Amino acid sequence: MSLDTSPIDYSDLMLGQLTNQVRDLFTRIFESEGTEAGEGWEPLSPVTEARKLRLGLRSDILIAEDNLRRSLSTGVGDGYAELRDNGATLAVGTNDPKGPFHQLGTRRMPQRKIAPDADEIPQSETSDWSNLAGRHARNEIGTRLEKAFREFQAIGEGAEGALEVVLEGLGELAEVVVI
Repeated sequence: MSLDTSPIDYSDLMLGQLTNQVRDLFTRIFESEGTEAGEGWEPLSPVTEARKLRLGLRSDILIAEDNLRRSLSTGVGDGYAELRDNGATLAVGTNDPKGPFHQLGTRRMPQRKIAPDADEIPQSETSDWSNLAGRHARNEIGTRLEKAFREFQAIGEGAEGALEVVLEGLGELAEVVVI
């Protein structure tokens, strides 16, 4: 009898539900013009507003053809979501060449953060993300325990040492659970 004590795989969760929640945050940052996760974006200059009007572009801040926002909020175009550091880190972002200029600002353009620093992510977001990971871990542990107890029952009541094996396995599983 054995109990699966391998590290819990979070990759499906991270590239699925968690990626969607991060993209929802990016959407809210754009909709709130930055206030969702930090200071609001500086208004457009009158010159930029006039140029956008003349070209028939949307007047919203950082949204002309909407490529940058869509790359972050839906992952289309230059957007990405990938696991790094052997699956330990989720990276969600954009390869849109305009992204760094808006994120950092330039001499001629004010900084308008499109991605918050870690300390600017609302506490409610990080709590939700943590709860997702916790539920995933509990489900995985529950599945592993259920399998181990089915194996234990199959051994029968007369098997000496079976309970000790299950308890040893539980101890090993507890050591590898990291949320």
